[in-house]
Amino acid sequence: MQMTRVFSIAPSAPFLVTLAHALLDGTLVPGFAPRGDPLALASATVYLPTRRAGRLFADALLEASGLPRIVPLGDVDEDTLAFSEEAPLLAPPRAVSPVHRRIALAALVERWRDALAAGIGQAAVAAGPSATVALADELASLFDQMMTAGVKWSRLESLALEEHDRFFGGVPQVIISDERGQLLETGGGVRKALPHFGDAPFLAINSDTIWIEGVRPNLLRLGDVFDPERMDALLLLASTAASVGYDGIGDFTMDPAGRLTRRAERSVAPFVYAGACVLTPSLFDGSPEGAFSLNRIFDRAAERDRK
Repeated sequence: MQMTRVFSIAPSAPFLVTLAHALLDGTLVPGFAPRGDPLALASATVYLPTRRAGRLFADALLEASGLPRIVPLGDVDEDTLAFSEEAPLLAPPRAVSPVHRRIALAALVERWRDALAAGIGQAAVAAGPSATVALADELASLFDQMMTAGVKWSRLESLALEEHDRFFGGVPQVIISDERGQLLETGGGVRKALPHFGDAPFLAINSDTIWIEGVRPNLLRLGDVFDPERMDALLLLASTAASVGYDGIGDFTMDPAGRLTRRAERSVAPFVYAGACVLTPSLFDGSPEGAFSLNRIFDRAAERDRK
């Protein structure tokens, strides 16, 4: 992807305060200076690494927007309150430890499972300890997401379940392309399975890597970015410098427009193929029967100069 604007902050400057002023003054996004315009500011989305950074950035924005002179009317100091009977009421609640939260939620999942089993005669969910713990972790993740997004639990009551049934109803169809007679490698295997895909671009995964997701999962991001009007292939790449356990010399270089070039002989490339890609079926036109690598398809896409 092409990076059009990069804003940097000196290590010696207060990061969140500087970022807040840059956002309000239009330095961060040219043409967007929402200082004094709350509606414009509310339309912005700022991604920060942690919740604490989000809270501090909100404070920095408030301070950068200008505050009135604040004079406390009471003469009670915080130190006095700290030793008063009301201190526990004023203190923020302590966060439960991850272990205790997992145990508590696992017990909740067990009770829910037992209630379902009593109604239908069998354990429909969380049939074993590992599944119970996994579902408890998913529930904890949901709590975190709801808190981060600021969504009230009462909004769940207004959900129209019929609008979401399509995400849960039925079982995905699994089609097996049999290669027991001959191993077809990455490219030949995809070619054999093409009749099941139709004419639309498709996602191919032959990964033996583990990656860390960003704000949006990588596979969903591939689908978002792929543009069939100007792309024949979109590859998921990883930085060789940031990849743990990889000691190769890379696969591709990338120009500012995001186009890839195969690593030249006796050279080092900064990116390695991570095992997932979006491809158009036309790339396989005229490809040979039998075993071959997807690298041949990648090279064909590069020759079209649309990737």
